[in-house]
Amino acid sequence: LGGVVTCPTNTDTDADGQGDRDEYIAGKDGTDPDSTFRFLSTMTGADAGAGVVLQWAGAPGRNYEVGYMDGWIAGSWSFQSITNPGAIIFSNTVVTYLDNGSGTGVPPGHTSVVQRTYRVRAFPP
Repeated sequence: LGGVVTCPTNTDTDADGQGDRDEYIAGKDGTDPDSTFRFLSTMTGADAGAGVVLQWAGAPGRNYEVGYMDGWIAGSWSFQSITNPGAIIFSNTVVTYLDNGSGTGVPPGHTSVVQRTYRVRAFPP
């Protein structure tokens, strides 16, 4: 990681709120507080076409899993995986996923979906 040794456990060397191990898995630099695994943008409405567009900072060789949860139950993190992972698009360091309902069963904004929460997980090469 740039010649600086970081802790292989989940110490947060750069104090950015993400552990060194998590940043390594996501392909980020555990010594740079500006290098974080996060959503870059989310778009809805006319900007997203027919759905919700999620974009996050990606890294070469990493695999990503998009999860979603309809509604919100305090203390419950019961995410379901999308069923169309081939719809995750890589472009340089930005990764994009369009939720138009094809991978979640029901499109966002449908009367049965009041609120949808997303999670992206990274996996090492």
